[in-house]
Amino acid sequence: MHRALPVFRRSGNAASIIAPHSPPFMGLRCMSLFVHDWHNENFMESEPLEAKQKWLSDLQTSHPSVVDVEAHLVVLRGIVNSLKPGSPQRAEEYVFSHLSGFEPTDECYEALLEAWSKSPKEDSSLCVLRAKRWFDKIKAPTLQSYHLLLDVVSKGRVKRSNRARAFSITEDNAKETEKILEAMVSPNTNTYNYVLRAWSKVLNPELSLRKVVHWLSKMEQLQQENPSGCIQPNTKSYAIAMQAYAVFAVYRAKAGKGEGREELEQIEALLKYMQELKNDGFQEIEPNTVAYNILISAHARLSQFPQHQDAPLEAEKVLRRMMAIGNSVYPDHLSFSKVILAWSNSKRPTSGKRAAYWLSKLWELYEASNRNESLRPTVNTYNVVLKAWQNDPKNMEKVFVEMLRIERSEENNNLFLRPNSESFALMIHAWVKVDVSRAVMWLEELMQREKDSTTEWSVTTVPDLFQVIVKNAARDPSVDNLVLGLKVFDYYRSSRHPLDAMSYVWLLELGLKTFSKQENDRDRREFVFDTVNDCCSDGLMSASFVKKLSNGNTYYEGWTIEESRDTVAEIFNHWPLPSSWSRNVPKEQHVKESDLKRHNFEILPFPL
Repeated sequence: MHRALPVFRRSGNAASIIAPHSPPFMGLRCMSLFVHDWHNENFMESEPLEAKQKWLSDLQTSHPSVVDVEAHLVVLRGIVNSLKPGSPQRAEEYVFSHLSGFEPTDECYEALLEAWSKSPKEDSSLCVLRAKRWFDKIKAPTLQSYHLLLDVVSKGRVKRSNRARAFSITEDNAKETEKILEAMVSPNTNTYNYVLRAWSKVLNPELSLRKVVHWLSKMEQLQQENPSGCIQPNTKSYAIAMQAYAVFAVYRAKAGKGEGREELEQIEALLKYMQELKNDGFQEIEPNTVAYNILISAHARLSQFPQHQDAPLEAEKVLRRMMAIGNSVYPDHLSFSKVILAWSNSKRPTSGKRAAYWLSKLWELYEASNRNESLRPTVNTYNVVLKAWQNDPKNMEKVFVEMLRIERSEENNNLFLRPNSESFALMIHAWVKVDVSRAVMWLEELMQREKDSTTEWSVTTVPDLFQVIVKNAARDPSVDNLVLGLKVFDYYRSSRHPLDAMSYVWLLELGLKTFSKQENDRDRREFVFDTVNDCCSDGLMSASFVKKLSNGNTYYEGWTIEESRDTVAEIFNHWPLPSSWSRNVPKEQHVKESDLKRHNFEILPFPL
């Protein structure tokens, strides 16, 4: 009986893949006899790179005549699988420097493809460019060769700082996967899944969904035409489609083009259809944990919009369904984290309590399952709970202290749960609105941990953490907060981070407010001149800084309009100002002569 989209019927027959321009029997190269142990691709597979390098060095010393390309391939694969930063470049360098006397085999070029495929941080354009170069050198591409190339092209990993460029790159890469697919003689389901993945990564949600549905329909059509063929949608195919629907739902809700409920219904329909297929006897496809997590994630992302106030409750319903179904649909720590995220995003008064409840349930299941690793809470789980308490720093700190307790416990000897940089940032941002001193305390703890960081675990400060404390101290001026603000500013100034001009503006504002009264004239004058000297020394004199002095808030006594005018005239007594004063400030933020004149004549009551 014909079904409307989606349609799925699967046979268990495997497909034999022959590369498009392979000579006859080229696919049998893997069946050649092993002349030496290292001709077996599993040779020293579990050994670290250093052991492989030593083995090759010893072989070159003891039996140099037997060293061949396959011996170098052992080390080359070791470099690829080390997954260290710069591995692709080191793999390429190894080929250039060590295989110059040999003719690299297709396996060598496939290893370079794999290196770029496994590179987690390289720019997408560079990865694709290098992968295509090495693929073109392969004389007889296999299915694996094509899939390694498709893996690189379809990842969709781009820097989004330049949004227009990111849109273009992801779309171009998706189109490239289509070209690769067209060049193949016998693609299989995994081949099409790479194309689906590429289009799911395109940053235009409408185009992404349309193309994913198109290619999924194409797979179903091919499956109907040849039920015993090698192209048949599987669980991953439908999961990618579900993800595309989820992304489009959020896009519509955010853009005001709808609520996204139709897309949620489509995801539910796909889950139901996959279950029907399993019930019909198709055991290789079923709605698994990953598929259900996509639905929970969709609710979590939609919970930030007013029209989806029911999203946290809907996410909870899905999680309870998973727990009731069990088996391959049993939830993992990500399932719980996404439910917690739904509450966090909703920013309801009860968000923190519901987040804490689900965290406790996760711990219960973890213990009841004999500590199943998939149910173990992670630092990311805890960070989402911290976010749910973002307006209640006292309760947030209780969760944070629990993390510290677990960190020090004996059962945490493999460091599975330790606060990371985000954990500290959440604490600092929450406390700085309520109690600057506690924000400074956690910043100092983070700075100490950054100093003590190891390769196994490291945390880092970021400029925002210094800036937010100084900025918020200025909003609640006091002698105590000025002392804290100066301390944090000095931390910032002596850190590895480049100081920014606005931090001087906030520090100046903090000092002017704290020393606003007439009785503070001497302290204020000393503070202002010291701050100006430091600002000029750092080359961060900006228009905003000058305006804070010349045109900022003034009072009936102490820091008056007259006092402001006289101070500005004394400091900036020659025009133009030395260029070195603003050498580290963007040109558009440089001081203009008009910035020295007062335009604001409003007199305010004292801030204290």
